[in-house]
Amino acid sequence: MAVVGVRTANASVCQRSGTDYVIETWTNGTNWFRRYRSGWVEQGGLIRAHDNNTSVILPIPMANANYWAIASDYVDNATSSGSGNPRVRGRTSTAIRLGSALYSGGFVFWEVKGMAA
Repeated sequence: MAVVGVRTANASVCQRSGTDYVIETWTNGTNWFRRYRSGWVEQGGLIRAHDNNTSVILPIPMANANYWAIASDYVDNATSSGSGNPRVRGRTSTAIRLGSALYSGGFVFWEVKGMAA
């Protein structure tokens, strides 16, 4: 994991002005996160939903279960198939649970935003 997104000179300007900025980014395949100086985190990815109760372990644990989370269908243009109206069915500080009313075993985009632990 590397600190990216802000040059050292710009970071000191941001610190003096109280502006939040990215201190760390990470990607691994289709998963990613951005961590901000304030503790705010944005993270997401693409996962194959194997059933109507698929868990995603968050790369960075959240402070609690009060954070923004969304699931979105990934549609393969070659097959016109998706996962069937995915949704976030549950959340903890370390994971989200995804489900689908019309589960078909497709891929799901997921994203979480909030304060890190």
